[in-house]
Amino acid sequence: MEKERIVEEEGKSNPRVLSTILFVVVFLVLAFAIAHFLPLNVGEKSNQYISENSCFDGTFFRECSTVKPYYCTETEGLIQKSSECGCPDNGNFTKEDDSCISPYMSNPKEITLNYILNGEKKSFNFVVYEGAYDYVSNIKRSIDYDGNNTPGRIDFKLKAINEEIQKAFLMPLALEIQKQTQNKDEQARIAVSIVQSIPYGRANGETRITGKSSVSYSRYPYEVLYNEIGICGEKSELMSFLLRELGFGTAIFYNSQENHESVGIKCPESESWQGTGYCFVETSGNSIISDISLTYSGEVKIKSKPEVLMISTGLELSDNLGEYKDAKELSELRDKIAKNGKLSYLDEKRYSDIKAKYGITEEEYSLS
Repeated sequence: MEKERIVEEEGKSNPRVLSTILFVVVFLVLAFAIAHFLPLNVGEKSNQYISENSCFDGTFFRECSTVKPYYCTETEGLIQKSSECGCPDNGNFTKEDDSCISPYMSNPKEITLNYILNGEKKSFNFVVYEGAYDYVSNIKRSIDYDGNNTPGRIDFKLKAINEEIQKAFLMPLALEIQKQTQNKDEQARIAVSIVQSIPYGRANGETRITGKSSVSYSRYPYEVLYNEIGICGEKSELMSFLLRELGFGTAIFYNSQENHESVGIKCPESESWQGTGYCFVETSGNSIISDISLTYSGEVKIKSKPEVLMISTGLELSDNLGEYKDAKELSELRDKIAKNGKLSYLDEKRYSDIKAKYGITEEEYSLS
């Protein structure tokens, strides 16, 4: 009898074990649901990939892209389909078969845009048009106003960045960047590197303001792209446009004391420049996102507080971006050079490796 009683008790279910198993099952189900069904833009962090049910720009299959006339297909990706998606509202586009044709698409030329991604040099070709360039070149640079509403620097920046016909010819470049990778952080890296790789240089000519007063001619973003040359303010407008169209929060920094413009891209506040919420990005040459330890012509360093000209709200860079660490390490190595005049063997190797990773060939940048 005693033996039978013991066997019977061993065969009973243990309530504590059952509750533990149930908890584990529920936890796994919830974890699976969270991983697969939460929106990709939770917290607006950028280190997310586009859904597998969409094209590289985020357009879902069998739907029109926000960039006309592109249509998303499962087999061919984005294709032109003006019969379904229409043509850009500006630029005098007309439908021809399933394409959109504009009189500004005259005299096309192919340019090569270079960039560095994760230490690897890459490039792709892009078509620009003399007709669009001529149109943009003839846009009036001044802003009409009455005595009570004097336009500021931000008004001129937005005028240059938001020009609608120019936008129709720049949007394909944003699409081409998205085509290279679906990772948003890497899209930002490509856009930054493309603009940094465009040679620094001034335009020939002047813009008349009033009477005999004039200022140096300022290129618009499409002109920088077409000419493949620009100064810091002009390149900052092009970079801001691309980052905005890729979905990022962007700003332009203006430091009046040093007379310099640069770009801000939304990032964790702890990594941002002077607590602005935007990471510093130099445009005049290759440099690391968030690196503010640069030396400019005349041994100038930027130390003043910037005016923040907000261009757009949007995504921020992820909080584990390798650039943050590399920028800080490069800054420390520069400090050692300034203090000691040289680096140790190991520091010199690390210094060279970081510069090679980002294509940094010079240690002096242009201010304006």
